[in-house]
Amino acid sequence: MKSRNIINCFFIKKQDKSIIKNTLKMGNMNNTFSANIHKYEDIWKQVSDQILSSIKIGSNTEIHLNSTIFNKASSRNSYSFNLEFTNGKVSNNIKGSAVARDLTRVLESKKDFTEIIKGKFVKINMSKEFFLHISTN
Repeated sequence: MKSRNIINCFFIKKQDKSIIKNTLKMGNMNNTFSANIHKYEDIWKQVSDQILSSIKIGSNTEIHLNSTIFNKASSRNSYSFNLEFTNGKVSNNIKGSAVARDLTRVLESKKDFTEIIKGKFVKINMSKEFFLHISTN
C-alpha cells in the first residue's frame, strides 16, 4: 500500500514539475525515492525555434549545445539520443531517453510544429559531444 501512495504522490507532483523526495520504510530498511520531472524542457525551449526553423526550410543543421546546462540538469554518462519523426509522429523508440522525450514534448507543444513537419521525415540526434544534428527529407 505504501508504494501505491508514492506512485500517487509521483503523479500529483509530476504536474508541478517538482523534485520528489519520499522515504519508504520497510522494516529496518530505508529507501529514498527521488526524481526530477521534465528536467531538460527548459534547455529545449531555448533552441526549439532554431530547430523548427531548420525543419521548415528543410536544411541540415548542426547546433553545438553547452554541456554545462545538461550537467546542471542531471548527472548522466551520456545525453546522446536519436529521434525520428515520420509524417508528424515519432517513429522510433525514445522510451529510454528522457532527453529525447523532453525535446519531443517541447516541439509538439509548438502550435506550428504539426504543420511544419507534415509529410516530412525528420531526424534529430545529439552526439556525446553535444552536437545536435537536424536533417530533413
